[in-house]
Amino acid sequence: MRIGILTLPFEANYGWAVQRWALYHTIEKLGHQPTIINRRWSSNNTSCINSFKRFVYYNVICPRFKRFVDKETPSVTPVTRTPEETFEVSKHLDAVIVGSDQVWRIENTRLAGLDFFLDFLKDSLIKRLSYAASFGKDTWQGTEDETIKVKNLLQKFNAISVREDSGVGLCNNLFDVESSHVLDPTLLLTADDYNQLLSKPKSRQELVTYILDSTEEKRYTISEIAKQCNLKEVNLYPSRSFTFYKSVYTWLEKIRDARYVVVDSFHGMVFCILFHKLFAVFANSKRGLTRFTSLLGMLGLTERMTTVFGKEEVLNILKQPVDYVSVESLLATHRKKSLGFLENNL
Repeated sequence: MRIGILTLPFEANYGWAVQRWALYHTIEKLGHQPTIINRRWSSNNTSCINSFKRFVYYNVICPRFKRFVDKETPSVTPVTRTPEETFEVSKHLDAVIVGSDQVWRIENTRLAGLDFFLDFLKDSLIKRLSYAASFGKDTWQGTEDETIKVKNLLQKFNAISVREDSGVGLCNNLFDVESSHVLDPTLLLTADDYNQLLSKPKSRQELVTYILDSTEEKRYTISEIAKQCNLKEVNLYPSRSFTFYKSVYTWLEKIRDARYVVVDSFHGMVFCILFHKLFAVFANSKRGLTRFTSLLGMLGLTERMTTVFGKEEVLNILKQPVDYVSVESLLATHRKKSLGFLENNL
């Protein structure tokens, strides 16, 4: 089958890049032909200043991101900015999958209308699916009018799956549709799948951090832990607005090869788990806690997350061993169920 994948527009975000590749690669492994639907925000400011800013962003700030997505997800439609354009590049497809990431966090996607709920398909007979779609939070932020429209759109889906257990509740209670709770697409693959993209593992005496919302308290805590453990501190998130981003490959390798990892990012946490790291998660309520608590609870890892950023508290978490035999057993069960959702509905 020819499968269109609709995920959020390009941005210099490691989680965005890798979840996009993971779903694309999984669909390929299932024997289908994936294509990324290149839906951008409807706003199309073509002024010279904004065109220059976009050129700098793509070619100076984050060219490594663009090289990764161009190489690893090569089948992409032309850019679209309206529902009509998006339908035009999709009308030859057998199915469209929306997901993963926070594609259903309505307050963040209004610049595409309701296209992330597949509004652009109108009355087309193309099969409609979501895979691990996330609302981002455990509450819906849409208006009354948006709620009614989204309810009607979701009831046209052939099958719905969401990334968080709270999303199942929203689908059932607010939109009156059934949904399956599945793994983020990055977890459909194993560490071996990712290692095929990367250089050979190296043992590094590093404390690696990926902190999206840095504070002086967090920076001090991490610095003190690195000193006490005699580890080199490596920050994977640019600390200044004009900073060259490391490649996606380097981001993955640094997490894989670290002695300890501290994150406040969902996908940073995912790769700590996949690479069997000793890690701590800083609770990040600003970006939505349900994403963290849902996965950690599923795998019996809730003790890896903290709201207290003191040195001793974080260090105690980092030094606490993880029963990755049990984690992998649980992952295998959920992975089978999640792959089954795709296999049974495509």
